[in-house]
Amino acid sequence: MRRRRICRRCEGNLILGRSDSGGIIAKRSRAPPLPKLTDPERLKCFLAALANWRYDGFLEFRPLAQDWLQQEMPNLTQRELRRILFAHVQAGGEIDEVVERRPEWADFGFHYDLRPTVVGKRLYVESLLKYRDPEDPDDPDDPVIIVVNVHWA
Repeated sequence: MRRRRICRRCEGNLILGRSDSGGIIAKRSRAPPLPKLTDPERLKCFLAALANWRYDGFLEFRPLAQDWLQQEMPNLTQRELRRILFAHVQAGGEIDEVVERRPEWADFGFHYDLRPTVVGKRLYVESLLKYRDPEDPDDPDDPVIIVVNVHWA
């Protein structure tokens, strides 16, 4: 007996089967690959914000991300993580673009995931991109990446 089910809690694919003792077991199947950031306008804005990693105001950290960094990696400064993110993308590291469905971030449309390696371990960095909307003349010109969550991948 093998059938696929969608796990409502994690929205991932599960494969259900029977164990040798007759009980039902579940294991996660490989999730489909996440879409990459390919939109030329958003990619240009994301890369422009990353290129300004040396300066404050282009990569901001929300309290959740700040707290995790202080607790898990107290010797890693925000400036150093900004440099690592820039180097990761410069070296060909991927930026995943995920349609944002959570109400608190719905205004952004997408969130962006990066997975650089830090001290030999993969790090998960979830971010939002704030950039000028060509339809809105009051929107600021400089793109900003907002890091909302960081944890080990």
